[in-house]
Amino acid sequence: MRNRGARAQLVAVAAALLVFVVVQVASAGPSGQSAHSSALRAKVKRLNRQVSQLAKDVAALKANQAPPPVTLVGIGNVVNAGSCSGVPTGHWYNVDPSGSTLAGFYRDRQGRVFLQGTVIRCGGAPNAIFNMPPGFRPAAQAYFIADGLPNSFEVAVGGATGAVAPLGMASGATVSLDGISFRCSPSGSDGCP
Repeated sequence: MRNRGARAQLVAVAAALLVFVVVQVASAGPSGQSAHSSALRAKVKRLNRQVSQLAKDVAALKANQAPPPVTLVGIGNVVNAGSCSGVPTGHWYNVDPSGSTLAGFYRDRQGRVFLQGTVIRCGGAPNAIFNMPPGFRPAAQAYFIADGLPNSFEVAVGGATGAVAPLGMASGATVSLDGISFRCSPSGSDGCP
């Protein structure tokens, strides 16, 4: 989507340049006034350099906009969206794999880690939904408020273990990890910039 916008801008600039050149050539008339023609050539040369630089800038933007890969955490999916019926208890599950993102995490180029997914706790599931590897963990234990059902929950993210654990959730409750983000630590280690 963003690449289309950049292309559209580049095409608009190129079209404006073409219109400018045509108008300038037409206004010079058949007499071919040399002073006006040399000024026009200088303007066209300058505009060509600007368009060339814009093309390079757009290419650089495209390269930097590629989304980082998401690491899915490998938990199962419920059989009935938003319900623990039909699945073994004692586990975490993705709430609705067709309607929401799967549980996972990723790190951007600036070292910010993002969690994603909406999960449901079925039965006596372990406290942690998943553990993140070194290079994806915060500097210290961090706490976040996350949307859930029947209410919001506090989610702890362990600095030492990388454990992502909602606090005080009963069986059948759901929590969204979308929107939770933090800076990875330590910088310069395990891929953390």
